[in-house]
Amino acid sequence: MKSAVSTASPAIGSGLAIPRLLIRASAGTGKTFQLSSRYIALLRRNSPERILSSTFTRKAAGEILERILLRLARAVVQPKSLHELAMSIDAPTLSRQECLTMLEEFTRHLHRVRICTLDAFFSQLAGSHALELGFPSGWRILDPVEVGQLRAQALEEMLHEGDQQELVQLMHLLDKGDSSRSVSGLMHQTINDLYHVFVESSPEAWNRFPEHHFLSEEHRTELLEKLQLVQVSQKRMQTALAKDAAAIRQELWDEFLKKGLLPKIRPRVPAG
Repeated sequence: MKSAVSTASPAIGSGLAIPRLLIRASAGTGKTFQLSSRYIALLRRNSPERILSSTFTRKAAGEILERILLRLARAVVQPKSLHELAMSIDAPTLSRQECLTMLEEFTRHLHRVRICTLDAFFSQLAGSHALELGFPSGWRILDPVEVGQLRAQALEEMLHEGDQQELVQLMHLLDKGDSSRSVSGLMHQTINDLYHVFVESSPEAWNRFPEHHFLSEEHRTELLEKLQLVQVSQKRMQTALAKDAAAIRQELWDEFLKKGLLPKIRPRVPAG
């Protein structure tokens, strides 16, 4: 079920208040029609800048704005539309002239009309109290296109300026030995999958991860040299050693720890 909520402030000049109303309905059952009726009913008693209509998407906000303009314009030129609008807002005496006045007032103050997403409304509130909130001058919320551009720019800088050794190790950890995807594609997918987790997590949460120290180039070379010194007579053992050496060169540590000789020689941990 989807729900739409509309609330009303006291009507200006009338001394009356329109009761609060909650509409609960599934998609396609006429919520936009009901909300536009609610808005027009409020518009009869208030100037547009005193009314807030909020929704979750820009598309929905645009549909509500379009519906209000169309219904008022049609009520001005079509008696049938005027009657339908009057019934929908419970105003039997609604006149063509009144609809025309509302339409003129609404379009004249279109720059002050607040039919927007919840994010846009909260952004406006924060912008009005930027100094109190400690925000810098001229701050704003980036749109999705700008966010994508900044992500791509940050990724490009990391790939060009980052430590190559660390980047190689990072790629092996991300692709788990599967080299079928491009570096850029893998990075973009990982960022998209984990971005919201990063945003919703506190900085302290990231400090709780243990810091792993990877083998340096010197240590890997030393390990390979020691493996090559191991003398085995069985063909199967020689093949296993060769596979372990290849896994170390490619930094396929999961394969080295789970599939090679290491699981067979390391001590078993007792159950329980």
